[in-house]
Amino acid sequence: MLPGLILHSIGTIFAICIFSKKLKAHDSILGITSMASKILGTIVIMFAIQDYQAYLHPLLEMLYGTTTIALRSLCSKLVSHQELGRLNSLVGVVEALTPAIYAPLYSRIYIATIDYLPGAVFILSIVSSIPALVIFSDSLQIQFIGLFRKTIDRPKCRETGAITSHPNPKLAICDFPQTSIQFLI
Repeated sequence: MLPGLILHSIGTIFAICIFSKKLKAHDSILGITSMASKILGTIVIMFAIQDYQAYLHPLLEMLYGTTTIALRSLCSKLVSHQELGRLNSLVGVVEALTPAIYAPLYSRIYIATIDYLPGAVFILSIVSSIPALVIFSDSLQIQFIGLFRKTIDRPKCRETGAITSHPNPKLAICDFPQTSIQFLI
């Protein structure tokens, strides 16, 4: 337990210093990296046969500690400064209730599947990580669409006739020679 805690701390400090400070990566990238680390570590422990494979699990999962940091950072950008207290209270309550829900659930699933699939709890862990991965990915996509909306000269795109239709009436595609960029009209 202690080596895992130490590795999570090192991974969190590393991710914050390198990804956020040096590379100026968006919080969504930090969250996606964190969730990918969790899923990869869970897959390794789920199929671990040898001792060294089990010891590899905390090393692969060391970036997972940045999930709550990235989530809080993204959420704080979505609300006004007056609502930050309520947001932090809500996130704190959810973080406190999560072990109360998942611990009994994991125990029941492990007891029910120990004879034929003892790794079922790890499958549940991966499945429960997917919504967070989708949220971080969606947030990253929204961030990139916002960047494209700021950098595309839409009138020039319209003047050149480079706009083509899109099935979604709120989107248009601006076909430039090298790329095709979607943006909101």
